[in-house]
Parts: sequence; C-alpha cells; structure tokens
Amino acid sequence: MRRLLMILFCSFVMILSGCGIITAPKDNASKGLTATRIIAASNSSDKSKASADYVCTGTNDEEQIRAAFSDILNLSNAWNQPNKSPILTGANFSLVWYDGTIYHAYGADSTYKNILHFTSKDGTTWTADIAHNPVLTVSGSGTWDNKSVAVFNPWKEGSNWFALYRGNGNNVCLATSSDGVVWAKSASNPVIANEADPAGIIKVGSTYYLYTNTTCGDRSINVWTSTNLTSWKRSLNGFTFTGDRYCSAPFKYNGNYYLLISKYYDARKGGVLELYQCVDPFFKEDQRKFLGVVVYDPIHLVDTPSVITNTINRDTFPNNQLLCYYSKYYPVGGISFPAFLCVGSDIGNAINNAILPRTGKVTLLEGNYNISHISGGYAFDVTYGNVLDGNNAIIKLMNGVNYSPATVGMIFVDNKSTIRDFKFDGNETNATGNQIGVFVSRGGLVENVEVTNSRIKYFPLISDSIIIGIKQRVAGFLKKSI
Repeated sequence: MRRLLMILFCSFVMILSGCGIITAPKDNASKGLTATRIIAASNSSDKSKASADYVCTGTNDEEQIRAAFSDILNLSNAWNQPNKSPILTGANFSLVWYDGTIYHAYGADSTYKNILHFTSKDGTTWTADIAHNPVLTVSGSGTWDNKSVAVFNPWKEGSNWFALYRGNGNNVCLATSSDGVVWAKSASNPVIANEADPAGIIKVGSTYYLYTNTTCGDRSINVWTSTNLTSWKRSLNGFTFTGDRYCSAPFKYNGNYYLLISKYYDARKGGVLELYQCVDPFFKEDQRKFLGVVVYDPIHLVDTPSVITNTINRDTFPNNQLLCYYSKYYPVGGISFPAFLCVGSDIGNAINNAILPRTGKVTLLEGNYNISHISGGYAFDVTYGNVLDGNNAIIKLMNGVNYSPATVGMIFVDNKSTIRDFKFDGNETNATGNQIGVFVSRGGLVENVEVTNSRIKYFPLISDSIIIGIKQRVAGFLKKSI
C-alpha cells in the first residue's frame, strides 16, 4: 500500500510541477545505519529520560538534536592544516594560481568593490601588490558589476591570463590580462547571467568546464561548458549537486576527475569540504562517487576552495603535492572570509584520506520539542543518509522567534536522508517571520509529517524529493493530504 501511495504521489507531483519523473533516492536511508541516538523531551516520562542519550530542557531543543546528529556523523579533518590561523587576511574569498615560480592570490576587499592582488614565493607568506592594487574595480556603469566584484578565479595559458569573477552577486564575468595585474573586462560580459561564484574551472581538450552555484535557498551547483569563455552552455537539465553545496574546485588524477565541494554543516553553523570522484567532469549523479569529507569546521562556514595545479588542465601538481586554499568565515581586520591552507606530501594519499560520515538514526521520544534556529540557517538538518524518527512527537517553534528567510526551512532534509512521524507547529500566534517548516532537497525522503500553524503553507521541494503522508493544516482546513 505504501509503495502504491508513493507511485501515485510521484505521478501527481510530476503533473503539477512539470519537473520530470520523481524517483526515490538510490539508497534507502534507513539501511546500513551504524549508530543510533535517543533524545527525550523535557516533558517525556522519567522512564524515557532515563533511557535517552540526550534530554532536552524545553528551550532551544534543536541544540540537542544537532548534537546527536553531529555525534553520529563523527567528522574530523582528513587534510593537514599546518596553520590554524588564516594565512592571508587582506581579502575575501581569495583564489590562488601558481605560475611555476610565484603564487598569485586575488580576492575582494572589505567593500567588495575592488579585487586585490597578492604574491608569495612559498605559498604561505603573502605580500600585497601595492603598486597595482586594486587590479580590478566595479564598473562605473552597466548592471552586471557596477555594485560589487568577488570570487575572482585566475589562471594562465601560455603568456595570457584569464579570470572569471562574480559581478553584482549573481553574474559571471570574464577578464583578461597579459601580466596578471592589468586586467581588461570582456565586452561580452556578463558571460553568464543570473549565476554566481565561478570558483571552479578545468579545461579538457578544447572545452572548459565551469562549476557555478546558486546563492540562496537550497544552494546548488551547475556545470557549464564553453570553447571560447564567452558563450556558455548549461550541461545538464537540473542542478548537478543540491543540498546546500556551492563553491567547488575540480582537478584530475590518475585518469579520474575530482571535485572539491563546499557544504554547509550543522544547520549552517559550520562547514565542510567534500570530495567526489567521477569518470568525466560532468559529475552525473549515477556516475560519481562520494569519497568523504576532507576539511571540517563545526563553527565556521567553509568556502571557495582552490587546488593548486600546474596548468588549467588540472592534472599535474607542483611536486605531486597537495596544496589546497580555501576561505572560512573568520572575521579579522575588516575581512570576513580570509584564506586558509591545507597541505599534503602526496596528492594520491590526500585523496585516499577522505573520511566518510557515519550514518545512523536519531529517535525522538514522546513529548514536545521547542526549537529556535541558527542565524541565517536552520534549526537542524538531516544529512548524509541519516534518519530522524519523530515517534509522533511535536516540534514547535518557540515563542518570540523571528524566522524570516523566505527560502530556508526550519528543518532541512538532504539527499538520501529521511525525516518521519512528527508534527511541526509553526506557533504562528506567538512567533514572527515566514516560518517555513521543512525544506526538502533533491532525493530527500519525508514520511508522515504534519505542518500546522505556519504562515508558509507548502513544503519547498527540489525535484526528486519523496513525500509520503504529508499533511498541512491552516485554521483547521486540510491544505494537502497524500
């Protein structure tokens, strides 16, 4: 009966959304679980509390739920970080190119109106290019980069320099140079409109593969191709990666392609860098392999990785060594996202050291769970194939909470992950904001969840999400029941 309901619902959503056939996640999220954590509510019975791993207080209960999932995932840093502090603090979202002698870093100043250039002989001690900075500024006119510039991604082919950068937050723009310091903007700008963060690029034969991303909602990655850097074609129908994944860095080793991806962690409180392997640079879902996490920070967002290679083909490395730069939300001296460094003596060993997150299940015992949220993020998220079993509990937004983001939910469900059997109460009378209850990414599974007393009357979905037994009620009227 359950399978029949799933089939009927998938057909129903396909008709409504026109997004194509919606399929279940390839792996059942409830199989192969290796860890279980039990949480009791503040009003659970004494017997339940005695059996629980975590006991909530009735205030900010999301902290116990997040702690339980973090315990299950059991993440750590796979790649060596010799400097715990940032190595370059003069710019935001710095991206690095090595020309064979000198390392060149380019990043946005604190106003995001200028791109600054820095050089280093060893990749760790940096000097600002005072003679030339800023090397690129916002345009005096035009709507594609007249307000801000950032995520300046440079490379060199022969004697020519190229860079793709973000203009006005949501345009991809092209600049060229003969020396890496005097840059000319392309007359074709923006080369991609309404797309952001061209942090990852690789050249295969005569074709460039560019990895960009969205900047709001369920942050997701697109792959584009071009042979001339001005005319770009989106390679796939739909996003290549979803689930709050964004700035990425491609490289090639021993015949395989690898993609290093930034991802939010723990309800957007922290961040990780994930590593994927694939036989081609498109990284299609049915062909790629998730190798694990290589950088983990539980309290800082992680962003804009760049792996140092000898050429734009990204298939050879200086001394066959891993050098990976990335940004982190770590405010210092007016700069919010300074640069950090990971090093490894051998690129092959670095790939093999990736750490796969553990999978498991968090079970809520009977009672009421009162939650708030991370600023700009969720109350909690369910990721990496993990399961939240609500056991018919009530998860309620606390009195006085203002939850305003229009494209982010209180609970986030990632690919191949599951939430089931609970009621979400938006507490509309005593809380403010948009109160989106559950945000389901592509391949997420939601079973028997009811949303009540919430101003947002729908589940934001990415195509291929599976929803079974969903109910949403407003003022006593059933809005959707499958």
